[in-house]
Amino acid sequence: MLSKNQIKIIRLLQTKKHRQKYQKFTVEGEKIVREALMECPERLEGIIVNPAIYRREDFSISDRIAWWETDETIMKELSTLQTPPGIIGLVSWPAEERMPSEASWLLYVDGLRDPGNLGTILRTADWFGFRDVLLGPGTVDWSNPKVLQASMGSIFRVRCHAVQPDELSRIWPDHQRFAADMEGMDCRGVRWPEKGILMMGSESHGIHALSSREQVTHVAIKRNPGSRAESLNVATAAGILMSQIAYRLVNS
Repeated sequence: MLSKNQIKIIRLLQTKKHRQKYQKFTVEGEKIVREALMECPERLEGIIVNPAIYRREDFSISDRIAWWETDETIMKELSTLQTPPGIIGLVSWPAEERMPSEASWLLYVDGLRDPGNLGTILRTADWFGFRDVLLGPGTVDWSNPKVLQASMGSIFRVRCHAVQPDELSRIWPDHQRFAADMEGMDCRGVRWPEKGILMMGSESHGIHALSSREQVTHVAIKRNPGSRAESLNVATAAGILMSQIAYRLVNS
């Protein structure tokens, strides 16, 4: 059983301040808990379950990982979802890693505040082989519960790094930068290099990190001439551009 202090701390993890303080976060639902168990079992500190739904023998877990059974009332207190799924994983913060200066391609997101969009972008980055995502100022916290849910477990395979705009050229001086821009050149005609940084901004404000002094190629996803859609969702746009880059790398 969970102690009162454990319940208190896990509830506090619903806020960014306390996730950073305790260096932990929670994930909810059988799929994402199993992803944590498969991808980073050393970071999975414990699993909280409604025993009417889940049993320990249903999971191949070591004795090191705690197994806490609790009732529906406590589960509702600990869950961030309107309908608790009956299983929550307590996960420790990833070890701090050096910036991936040698990575061939990176994705940079600037001022992206919608957690669902960031989670979807992480899931899509995972799909297309982007292992590192750079989070610029104003971007939602990667450990936000809605980001974690939308990532569908990809958060355990894609590394997130907080960066300042001026660090891009300093850490990755040889990476050509490509900024998504509706007025840019058609992405279908771009000759993607072996390494670069794909830069995505919010749909309403664009990319704040850009300077007129910087060498940045602006690329666009051209819409069908008959379309009257105003814009693409940023997660959708990021997926289209990442697919083109991934295709170039595979076929180069």
